[in-house]
Amino acid sequence: MNRYSYYCWFVFLVLIISFCSSPVCGQETGLTLSTTDQQQLLSYARQLLDHPQSNDNTVFSPALSTSRPPLILFRFATDGQILNKIRIDDTDLSLPQKVKKAIAQLTPATSTNTIEQKDFLHLLVVSETIRLANFGIKGIFDYKLYEPQVTGIAYEWQGQRAELTPIEALVKNFSSRASRTYLAKQLGFEPSKIVGLNDLTIEIYRTIHFGEAYPDRNFTTFHRGHEYFTADLLTYAEIKKRLDLIGTWYQNNVRGGEVTYIYYPSQNKFNARDRTMVRSTMAVWVLNKLAIYLNSSPLKKLGERTLDHYLKTYFNMSDSLQKGELLPSTTPTQRGELAKNRFTTAGFLIMSLIERAEFEAHKKEITLLADWLLAQQRPDGIFRTQFADSQYFDSGQLLLAIATLYEKTREKKYKDFFDKSFEAYASQLKQQMSFGGKYYTAYAPAWFTQPFAKMYFITQETKYRDLVFALNDPLLHWYEIYADHPVYFDYDGVLVPKTGSYGNNSVTSAALESLVDAALVARTSADTQRYQQYTHVIKQTVAHLMRLQYTPANTYYIGNKRTVTGGFKSDLIDSKLWMDNVWHLTSAFIKIHQNKLLPD
Repeated sequence: MNRYSYYCWFVFLVLIISFCSSPVCGQETGLTLSTTDQQQLLSYARQLLDHPQSNDNTVFSPALSTSRPPLILFRFATDGQILNKIRIDDTDLSLPQKVKKAIAQLTPATSTNTIEQKDFLHLLVVSETIRLANFGIKGIFDYKLYEPQVTGIAYEWQGQRAELTPIEALVKNFSSRASRTYLAKQLGFEPSKIVGLNDLTIEIYRTIHFGEAYPDRNFTTFHRGHEYFTADLLTYAEIKKRLDLIGTWYQNNVRGGEVTYIYYPSQNKFNARDRTMVRSTMAVWVLNKLAIYLNSSPLKKLGERTLDHYLKTYFNMSDSLQKGELLPSTTPTQRGELAKNRFTTAGFLIMSLIERAEFEAHKKEITLLADWLLAQQRPDGIFRTQFADSQYFDSGQLLLAIATLYEKTREKKYKDFFDKSFEAYASQLKQQMSFGGKYYTAYAPAWFTQPFAKMYFITQETKYRDLVFALNDPLLHWYEIYADHPVYFDYDGVLVPKTGSYGNNSVTSAALESLVDAALVARTSADTQRYQQYTHVIKQTVAHLMRLQYTPANTYYIGNKRTVTGGFKSDLIDSKLWMDNVWHLTSAFIKIHQNKLLPD
């Protein structure tokens, strides 16, 4: 090698060293910590906090003693408030030394004897960091290089630094857009101006998150701020545990005869103004199903209370019985809805009464409601819906009520009514699916699958079975969208027909219940291949939804724990608790547990 070549190599090395010491050079450590190391580090932090004067002679593993990544410590109060947040970056300190330095900056808890006075420690060990020049919005945010509530992010601009940790994004309920808006405002520039700031540096980092679970301080690993949970951990006992938690949610969320419509944990605000009549009565039906399945007296009482409320307020049932015809209320809801236009509310009340084994006791009420439903069918078998897109919902909901009535009474009029509409809707649905391709199925397919499956179980007529399979086979392709290309593992189990989202609890749960009924049809008809395909997706989707549930351990950052416990987030990043996130999911969990639908 000649002198010029040596010179070129020297210049190249200088450039590399200069770049790696610049603000935009990242550190990709790919750090991992064993569960044992995580437990020891957390236990050490608690010992230092509660017993600061004790002898510090703890012996740590080589992994802890030699690792020097940044450490972020959070301390939460019982009411969900962040008492302390401390970040230690000193590369001369090992992880235990960083913990000791962080704890030294905290005020020891005055008492830890009661839950009201407890605090909860959470540690985030930075496992990987990248530092970038400003590449704009699409590549970094839209393409999910930054993943809200999983990765941390910081902006550095004109000598200032603004940071948003994964936990802070969780507490604030920040999306990707809200995160970058927050950081921009912290540094004093308009969020839209980011596209022109060439001197902005963006840091993104992953963390290993573990901490003390609420309320018992048990060691717990977390992902996206919630307990780490995978399909391998799914058992029937776990499903029963989650159903019990949903029962707890219902017990804490019935007020004035109505189930909570929407609650925003990050704002501690309720929304009843947007309540819909159909969703309200659907919640009543699922509440009563759960009460009967769990054989819970408190839930049965709540179910009765909500039933009485809507029989009175939507249908003036006392006056209706006296007159001998149904008298839908003429008083609009806050949203402006009228009972006369929302006929499926009657169907959900019918199914609630039958679920409670109160058919004979309320036969007159059921007859009035059923006769009103039968009047909603057009001569061609299609139903009169107030809104066009309600055909995907109201039609199946009405047919499910009719199928339930036929199952109970075996009256021919219900079967004839059902089949007339079945033929009409089967033709419509088959045309759509044939035209739409392999990913296309009816919007919210559970509402058609449930009545068709029920009629198949009753009659064994293959026309119902075949349409159930046609509706649900596309859901296998929905599953592939996120299972084959997950950004992070918790996307596995999302069932939505398009990419780019953070999932959607309501859509996923509706698809899950549809697959559950389809799996039962497949098992009944000895279609082993479909049964195995359906149950594989069912298992993954149940695990995905369980990751969204507010278990007690997942409420450490929530103030109003009573309202959220047992409920579910709206998607992977939205903490909003909506009744829509509960009913399909609950009904599906019941059927899976009752019929043992987890694959071997």
